[in-house]
Amino acid sequence: MDRRTLCLQYYTHYYDYYMWRRRLLAAILVCLAMYWYRINVRKRKRKSITYAPMFERDVERMSRLNRMYYGTKAHCISELRMRKYVFHKLCANLRRRGLLVDTFHVTVEEQVGMFVHVAGHN
Repeated sequence: MDRRTLCLQYYTHYYDYYMWRRRLLAAILVCLAMYWYRINVRKRKRKSITYAPMFERDVERMSRLNRMYYGTKAHCISELRMRKYVFHKLCANLRRRGLLVDTFHVTVEEQVGMFVHVAGHN
């Protein structure tokens, strides 16, 4: 082979390798740009939840629950569709069997009260 052919082959291989590297770099940059765009779109969609002071809400909730659990028999029947004795026995039974547990925010009585209230009032 003459020198001209060797130089042409060398430059052709070099050009192919150079173009392959450029295409690979461009593909990586496109992937990174898409990833960055997707993260920013998610951040814009997610808005943080701001809570108002919960003290008044908790006081109102506890007074309503106390009226429901320990108030008059007629009030308990109208809200829960069962007597207070049956309600407390159901809560104790669920707690004893380990089917419901108190959480940081909600007691077993409140969980059962919410369920029975919704189920009893359609």
